[in-house]
Amino acid sequence: MQRRIGSLLAKATELSPQFKSLNLQDFVVRRTRDRLNHIEKLAPEKQEEEVKKVEEFLKVIERQLPIQNMFHSEKSVLES
Repeated sequence: MQRRIGSLLAKATELSPQFKSLNLQDFVVRRTRDRLNHIEKLAPEKQEEEVKKVEEFLKVIERQLPIQNMFHSEKSVLES
């Protein structure tokens, strides 16, 4: 289970820089890390269910990447 959790976090870390928006980059990693940290406190059956939810979230993020980057707005003050 730990190996699977590590690979999911690595995937989130790999996907996040592909977004042009710093807010989205941070959101992807933070959301994944928070859900994965929560897993250890759950029962084994619920752990598997939560891992599947994280996998689905990352699949949505992969589909969202090209769409989000097509409609990128101006850079914020922090990104400049």
